[in-house]
Amino acid sequence: MYDPRIYVVYLNIQNLNTGWGKLDEIRRQILNFRKSGKLIFAYVPEIGVKEYYVASACKEIFAHPLVEVHLYGPTVDKFSFIKGVYYNFDFSHDTITALMDNIYSNWLDVVSSSTGKKRENVENLVNLVTEGVYEVEELKEEGFITDLLYKDDVITNLKERLGVKSLPFVSFKEYSRVSKSTVGLISRAKELIAIIRDAGSITSTTEFVENIYRVRASTEFKVVIVRIDSSGGKFRASNYMWREMKRLAAEKPIIASISDVATSAGYYLVLSNGSRSYCCRKYYLSWFF
Repeated sequence: MYDPRIYVVYLNIQNLNTGWGKLDEIRRQILNFRKSGKLIFAYVPEIGVKEYYVASACKEIFAHPLVEVHLYGPTVDKFSFIKGVYYNFDFSHDTITALMDNIYSNWLDVVSSSTGKKRENVENLVNLVTEGVYEVEELKEEGFITDLLYKDDVITNLKERLGVKSLPFVSFKEYSRVSKSTVGLISRAKELIAIIRDAGSITSTTEFVENIYRVRASTEFKVVIVRIDSSGGKFRASNYMWREMKRLAAEKPIIASISDVATSAGYYLVLSNGSRSYCCRKYYLSWFF
């Protein structure tokens, strides 16, 4: 966004198995990038509910001419709506139904807003795809995607629009190694915000606790954000982390940021924050027992 060397962002979106909380965050960052005025577009080899949810945040969406469309409603394709996080847990039927209805309703609202279509038109698209009576070309004709092109034709089209003969690409993996100072992202502030992450099953405390020790000992870090995306794990390990979180909270303000899930021992860490604040995305999942 801030790098003048980057003119276009090309997202190849496929096989999104993550939870809806993270997908919502990705969408938010895409929309934030668009404020720069730079082009960000998506290429979707297959169109599923999660892939289209993210892609619809882009200015333009391109798809393979023989793209497979899996925009099925939750009653037909329940797995697409709960995979990534929720299918790991033993929920009641009523809980799963309420969860899917909430996600699907928001999906319709978001896609409707992003595409400029009426909500009922988006739902009609899903119903037609579910019934198997929808032609891929109609996606373009009705404005749900920009065009049906092979990937190399998308690049050729982009070169013509930019008026260039060659278009060098840099992958995210390569770009992530670029020095932040080259784009002015190095802060010279004397007071910093620390970010400590806890993701996945809690089995070991070493890295998490060492980070807490380092933050507690530092005079630079004034506020701490603890990023939690965990379904819990071993109780003794979780209890040790909870103890160190309580100690840290007694010295510095902590904000617990919940991603997809904070359940069982994962939510136990949130409770260690005491009366301090916490934040979460729309679709985070939490309970404690």
